Amino acid sequence: MNLEIYSSNGRFAPPYSQESNIGMIIGVGNIGYELERSRPDRINTYLSRDGGINWNEVKKGAFIYEMGDHGGLIVMA
Repeated sequence: MNLEIYSSNGRFAPPYSQESNIGMIIGVGNIGYELERSRPDRINTYLSRDGGINWNEVKKGAFIYEMGDHGGLIVMA
C-alpha cells in the first residue's frame, strides 16, 4: 500500500516543503490504494524526512502546518 497525499482542494492543507528543509515534506492523506475523501475519519497528517520515500504519521486527523528553522520547528493547528 502507498500513502496517498491530498493536493490543494480547498478542504485540506496541500503538501508542504521548503528549500531550507531538504527532504522534509508534510502532508495530509491516508494509507491505501486511493484517496478516501468520503472518509474524513481515515485522513491523518504525515511527515517524510527522505523526500517522500517513507512517511510517518505524526497526528491523527487533518491539520494545517508550517515549518521553520530548517525543519527544526514544525507547528500544527
